[in-house]
Amino acid sequence: MTDKNELEALNNDDEVFEKPPIKEAVIVIRFESKACSLDLIEEVVKELPEKYSFGEISALSGHSINFTVGKSGNSSLKEEVDRLGIKVTSEKLNLVVQFKRNELVVSKLAPYENWREFKEVGKEIWELYASKLSQLEIKQINLRYINELEIPLDKGRVELSEYLVNEPQTPEGMPVDVCNFFSRVDIPYDEVNAIAVVLQAFKKTNGEYISVILDFNIHSVESEVKLDNSNIWSLFDEYRRIKNKAFLGSITEKSKEMFRCLPQH
Repeated sequence: MTDKNELEALNNDDEVFEKPPIKEAVIVIRFESKACSLDLIEEVVKELPEKYSFGEISALSGHSINFTVGKSGNSSLKEEVDRLGIKVTSEKLNLVVQFKRNELVVSKLAPYENWREFKEVGKEIWELYASKLSQLEIKQINLRYINELEIPLDKGRVELSEYLVNEPQTPEGMPVDVCNFFSRVDIPYDEVNAIAVVLQAFKKTNGEYISVILDFNIHSVESEVKLDNSNIWSLFDEYRRIKNKAFLGSITEKSKEMFRCLPQH
């Protein structure tokens, strides 16, 4: 449930839903640091606050295959495993954090409470990680929200235009029914040096409803304004406002009724 502080933090044209369709919210910070190592990441993980109840710890690995040809003409394939970092999981708080040598990824899985709390989690973990890094340069930040709309079927059919502002359309003269769809638009926001990527896609049907994914990913682009710890969190606030505008602009009033339990203030 969204608290009073969250309501007051929203713009006037935003609306808070008590049961939002958010499946995952993600904060990503990509960086360069010559001092980052797996030993350093292990040190950071040991210092994570106990309040997050991170119980499951696993290695993040990447695989590569090298193809070589010897002088005799014989060839060989060799698979190599590269340790990329560490992933920690809190089942109690539905949090997943990935520490990589050039990236921090903080994910909040459903149920999602509110931005204020999620932002504070991401900020606290990043500040701990950043405090261990020397010659730190932040290269990019991302804020991503993956929503799943479960739209009820009526006798096996549904008018998607009743739920989606930009419903999939077939070419003129062809059947209007579709069994799959995917769309993507990239929208520049020059005032905050970012691009909002909006994805809309069919996921599945079970005979009672169909699932539609609305995926909003706002990421920074290179500019003269350098990213650092003094400005990234205010930028994340701006990205969230862009995400809210994209979400509310993608769904109809009928969709909002499925998530709306709190009155507007």
